[in-house]
Amino acid sequence: MEKDRVLQALFFGVIALGGVSLIISNIFMMQENKWGLVVMDVLFFLWLSLVYLRRKSVSREMVILHFMVLTYLVGGAVLFFAGPLRAGILYLFTFQIMTAGFFGARAAKASVALNFILLAAVGIAAGQGYLTWDVAPEKRLFLWISISTNFLFLTVAASIVIVSRNREFQEALDGERAAAAELRLETREKEAAVQALRQSESKHRQLVENITEVVFSVNAEGRFTYISPRVREMLGWAPEDLLDKSFFELMDKDQRTSIPDWLSKARSGRKSSLVFQTWTKDQEERWISAALAPSAGDQDYLKIFGLLMDITQHKKDRKERELLESRLAQAQKMEAIGRLAGGIAHDFNNMLSPVLGYAEMLSEDFAHDPQARENLSEIVAAANRAKDLVRQILIFGSKAEDHPRPLDLGVQVSDALRLVKASLPPNIAVVSKLAPLHFVVNADPTQIQRVLMNMCANASHAMGSREGLLEILLEQDYISPGKDSADKNLEPGPYARLTIKDSGHGIAPENLDKIFEPYFTTKGVGEGAGIGLAVAHSIVSKLGGTIQVSSKLGEWTCFCILLPLAKGVPEAQNKSAQTPLPNGSGRILLVDDEPSLVQMTKQMLNRLGYETVTAFDGKEAIKALESAEKRFDLLVTDYSMPGFTGDQLALYVQEKFPGLPVVLCTGYSDKVSRENAAKMGISAMLSKPVNLRQLALIAYRLTNPK
Repeated sequence: MEKDRVLQALFFGVIALGGVSLIISNIFMMQENKWGLVVMDVLFFLWLSLVYLRRKSVSREMVILHFMVLTYLVGGAVLFFAGPLRAGILYLFTFQIMTAGFFGARAAKASVALNFILLAAVGIAAGQGYLTWDVAPEKRLFLWISISTNFLFLTVAASIVIVSRNREFQEALDGERAAAAELRLETREKEAAVQALRQSESKHRQLVENITEVVFSVNAEGRFTYISPRVREMLGWAPEDLLDKSFFELMDKDQRTSIPDWLSKARSGRKSSLVFQTWTKDQEERWISAALAPSAGDQDYLKIFGLLMDITQHKKDRKERELLESRLAQAQKMEAIGRLAGGIAHDFNNMLSPVLGYAEMLSEDFAHDPQARENLSEIVAAANRAKDLVRQILIFGSKAEDHPRPLDLGVQVSDALRLVKASLPPNIAVVSKLAPLHFVVNADPTQIQRVLMNMCANASHAMGSREGLLEILLEQDYISPGKDSADKNLEPGPYARLTIKDSGHGIAPENLDKIFEPYFTTKGVGEGAGIGLAVAHSIVSKLGGTIQVSSKLGEWTCFCILLPLAKGVPEAQNKSAQTPLPNGSGRILLVDDEPSLVQMTKQMLNRLGYETVTAFDGKEAIKALESAEKRFDLLVTDYSMPGFTGDQLALYVQEKFPGLPVVLCTGYSDKVSRENAAKMGISAMLSKPVNLRQLALIAYRLTNPK
């Protein structure tokens, strides 16, 4: 750059100032008739001007070389043709300075040699008289030697200074170049580091912003210094809404007691975690798990990094899993109770059968002895009450089938209260007031009894171990069109109102709308599964009724069950007066694995005029059927027998002896219903203990189809 500036100045000086000098010197030389120098100066000036104009199309070195050659030639020509006292020596000096300045020490030495040769040649030519100078001949050589030696000394000195200065410039330039190269290297390294940092920052930012958890940092006071955009999806807040706000503001007030311990762990450099409840911007509940880790450094500038994870669904899943486990436990419990109830029903009915059967037969024998007949009637009544008790146990175990029919609600409530009173603790007094009217409802006895059992069990839990009072009230009600909102879903008409009131702890107002939800309970663990009221509400709703509830916390709770009254005569009152037992004829095969029951039932059938053949299991019955010389008219078999059950025997008879009617007797079975009995070839079913009148009517109907 420096050389370019010098060259630019030289050209400017030569062309601008040199043009003036050329005019003046050429005028002087034309006066002396030195036209050769005039022509040469003009040509050289034009040549130099052309080089300057063409400088951009050739290299800088070539431009300098042209300039130096022209300078050297002009200097030599002036010396040869104008003498030593003219400007020629100045051109040669300029040539020397330019050589040293532009091309360095070696070129300077070469230019000194060229100048020496040119000066020597000029001196020899002048000494031989080939040149004419305006100097006396005897002084020419001495003058030339003096001029030449001084010129060479000055050019050498100037060259040494210029070369030395150029060397310093070059060393400085080399140093600057090295420094520039090192700076460029450092710059490239820094740029690479910055680029790598940017890439790393971009990668980590993408990672932070795209993971499902919320990444955050807080200072020692717990205020947010950064929070990732995922917080918008998790809590509905924009990151800028939370910056500089306290992390603890997200926590429920009751959970902020752990803040001092959390800060203590953070200041000591320990990791920690906590789970807290919070709410979104739209006030939706969320459960958040926070994992926290303090950064290393001065505690005065403590920064804590962490992750927020939404575990609301996990909480819900866990609660649902616990609920399902509770339901499974309750189902297993009810299944065990059902199996126990079924076993009790089967064995107890087998024990009741001889009592009831023999008592009925003795009652027939003592038809003309009123006292004996009355005593036997009491035995039959007691046996029937025991039979009802077994039925209620089956109801409690959910093993009885539903067969809706017209029922006297008062009778059903009275029967259910017997089991209720037996199941309540002695600290609870039961007071019932049932209207003398017949409230006929269309339901199954098991449904009514399950509702009453569940409601009374709930009342018992509410009263606990303290002295309590359970009131049962049955009365009539009427729902008018457009009555209050509590009854707006009921059809207008007459209803039976069954009121169950307890003196328990009452129900909190906020729970009144939840008590009929399945598995909702305020009881402690192991005290109830929360399905009793839900089952009762479901049954009552299916029957077209409703349950109304009112309560005073800490004092009482009252449930009012409204059931629509039905038309018709209750089943118990739709029976005609007792008629004589129908006698029949025919051969009956009786099968049972209980010898006492076989003996009793055989006597019953013999009394009724039938020929009875007995067997004690299914295989023995098959042998009797296959070996009989005369066809049987009826098969009466027990259901529960070892090896070959009653239903299997019925299927066998249907295949091998089509047309033979089968009566199935069972103390309890949840595998054979009245609906699928016909598919097995079963003509009728009798529940144990077998009633003499029922047996007589069924046997007569099946053996005398006309």
